[in-house]
Amino acid sequence: SIIVSAGQDAVVNLGEASDSCDAWAVCVTYPLTLDADQVVYPEDVALVANGRYALVSIRGSSDLYVLDLEREAIDLIELSGEPSVLVDDPINDRTLVGYARKAVIDVIDHEYFEISSVPVDEPCTDGALTPAGALFYYRQGNAYKDVITVDAATGDWREQRAENPVVDLWTGTRFAVA
Repeated sequence: SIIVSAGQDAVVNLGEASDSCDAWAVCVTYPLTLDADQVVYPEDVALVANGRYALVSIRGSSDLYVLDLEREAIDLIELSGEPSVLVDDPINDRTLVGYARKAVIDVIDHEYFEISSVPVDEPCTDGALTPAGALFYYRQGNAYKDVITVDAATGDWREQRAENPVVDLWTGTRFAVA
């Protein structure tokens, strides 16, 4: 389990004790800054690659922290802007990143953490994973009405236009309702 807070993240063992950590104990903490005067606020977290990595987006920053939970190491990826949503696709071993201020979806592979960008028609604030792909939409305000589906494996995308601005989105095994 990952506990996020201003300035640091902690990994907590929820369950059985292991060689490296007692049950229900804090196993390791990750300082998100080395400057005691700077406060860093985690915005979103995605556990990826069967729980080996935690991807942590930071409010007001284009940095994406990659916490290696096995080696207890931190790496940074420079994104193309401040992300608004992370959607993990474990089947394709990728994480998709949406932006509220840019009409692009970044696709990050979990092997080398390389980024490929998919230009789309509208920015997005929210997303969800479905069997058809990752869905992205803009929920803050009434400027946009698209629901964008992105295939993480191919980068192909298509848009559906809602009649009204999307307030929320619920997904099922065969459909999504906006």
